[in-house]
Amino acid sequence: MASDYLAKEYILSEAFRVLETEGFFLYADYSPDDEHWKLRTKIRAKLGENCGIHIEGEKKLSEKLKHVGLSVHEVKFIRFNAEFRLERYLRSRNEIQRLKEINLGLWKHLKIREDSGKIEREFVLLISRK
Repeated sequence: MASDYLAKEYILSEAFRVLETEGFFLYADYSPDDEHWKLRTKIRAKLGENCGIHIEGEKKLSEKLKHVGLSVHEVKFIRFNAEFRLERYLRSRNEIQRLKEINLGLWKHLKIREDSGKIEREFVLLISRK
């Protein structure tokens, strides 16, 4: 997973360099449809912060893999429900109150997730070969 990095090309080039001929490279990362990161990004932006995560879709990631010399053989999406905990999104009572005032709809969505105890997660897996 390289979503912490804006420029993934170096990581992918290095993977290509060390990979044996005919070797497989599996790249897994958050999907743009991952509800956790969609919520976290929206919330942090509403509170005036940047989330610091750089998520790209399978098409862009496929292009980057091809650009370094890897051929993409398969793309899979891994979907599952995970435990939802409000403290992963809002760090204090002050942040809770601010979000309620700034965006009540987003706050209500968080409360629905908190009541259900679940959040929908999605990862993308690209299987490529040198």
